[in-house]
Amino acid sequence: MTETTTAETESTQSHTDSEQDDDILRRVQPTTKPVLIRLGLVVLAAIAVIGVLFTNPTLLGNRDVTNVGLLIVQLLAAIAIVRLLVRLLVLRRTEYLIKTDAVSRRYALFLRTNERQVPFNLIRSHEFNQSRVESLLSHGTITLNQGLGDLKLWNIANPQEVYDVIRDRAENR
Repeated sequence: MTETTTAETESTQSHTDSEQDDDILRRVQPTTKPVLIRLGLVVLAAIAVIGVLFTNPTLLGNRDVTNVGLLIVQLLAAIAIVRLLVRLLVLRRTEYLIKTDAVSRRYALFLRTNERQVPFNLIRSHEFNQSRVESLLSHGTITLNQGLGDLKLWNIANPQEVYDVIRDRAENR
């Protein structure tokens, strides 16, 4: 009898999960390509500047000033690289859900889960932005404004399709 109860419980749980999945119109993972490109450019620029300063020790006047310049460039490069690595980690653990009644962003990082949800009936405005580089990569950002702040869906692949779903739901609420 215990096995039947366990099987019934698992069946009920999977039925509940499928009902929740029915509420989800679209599940989107942000892409990491733009962050990886920026990371590569920062590393290349840092290597180039450090190489120039290292090979020309009197470029900034004398060796001591050049050494200070080297330390500053190394520090700035390290800060930028760490910042981009954290952003990369967050993006890899982020999921955007477009449900029948709301849009949500959720991610888990360092044993902490963060979820932000904006119901369609509270959306005051919505925007679709795409820079030149994002356009070449077929990525973009969607911003949903609810009056007291906004929810940004960063680095979405095929953003026009996702934006069309959100716009239709927001305008037909």
